[in-house]
Amino acid sequence: MKRVYFLVVIIAIGVLGIRYSSFAQKLKHEDLNKKMDSLKKANPKYTNVDESLLIRKYYADKRNKRIEAVKKQSFKEQKVPKPPQKKQGYSVSDTGGKNIFTAALDAQSDYEVLVELYNALDGPNWMYGQNENWLTGPINTWKGVTVDANNNVIALDLNIFFEDNRSAKYLLPTSIGTLGNLTSLSVITEQNLGQIPSTISSLSKLEYLTLKGVSGTFPDIFNLTNLVSLEMESGQIEGGLSEEIGNLVNLEFLRLYNLQLDGGVPSTLVNLTKLEYFTLSFNNFDSLPSNICSFPFYYIGFCSNNLDLI
Repeated sequence: MKRVYFLVVIIAIGVLGIRYSSFAQKLKHEDLNKKMDSLKKANPKYTNVDESLLIRKYYADKRNKRIEAVKKQSFKEQKVPKPPQKKQGYSVSDTGGKNIFTAALDAQSDYEVLVELYNALDGPNWMYGQNENWLTGPINTWKGVTVDANNNVIALDLNIFFEDNRSAKYLLPTSIGTLGNLTSLSVITEQNLGQIPSTISSLSKLEYLTLKGVSGTFPDIFNLTNLVSLEMESGQIEGGLSEEIGNLVNLEFLRLYNLQLDGGVPSTLVNLTKLEYFTLSFNNFDSLPSNICSFPFYYIGFCSNNLDLI
């Protein structure tokens, strides 16, 4: 009976149109079609590019534009006169009952967080100049770091590779969660990134998250409702994908590729009504939700899983 049910589901999907032999579904989405056409016209070299790569390129460009917009906005706000501030000074109530010196130590600067991150991820041995200016020049000159008008870190784009192809796992420091103005975080490694600290859940302004080469359990990100793009690739994630993925209601781009995720595909994905690109290819998922035909996505990919479809 179960096999018959799944066969009915697949026939329904086939009516909507199957993309390639990898069980990817393309649904009509006029808005994204226009965006893709616009990208091709602006860059003729993309005319014959695979659609999946084209959409990823579009969201990479969108992320870069968003970071630049956040940076420009901070300079505009800096020029706006601020209301008079009360006279500088501290009281017990100002510091939550803590000693003034203890309270100051609790507030770690973005600079200090990046120094800690650099040391935790063996920054001196990063290849291809990815550690350019780190710990030597001003923070706004450090490779992969973007700051706003107040030197708050708003974007981190780290490509970490080692010459000796080491297998060691490195951990992002828990202080990463104090980068409260972070809009975009991208950490790409060759299987060298260990468990993502739970403090990442404090990055409430985060809109773009890319992690490659990560291991451990799925990151604690389901409260980050400002996320527009979530991309994770080539990792060793324990367990499956939580139904809480449906909390990320502003997601437009979701790519969870080659992570060894297992179990069933969450039915709550139907809540992600803004989602345009969605792929769970090269995992170990073994079942699809009954509401899969309701998924309103432009592009869906389930290539190379353990789905018993016939």
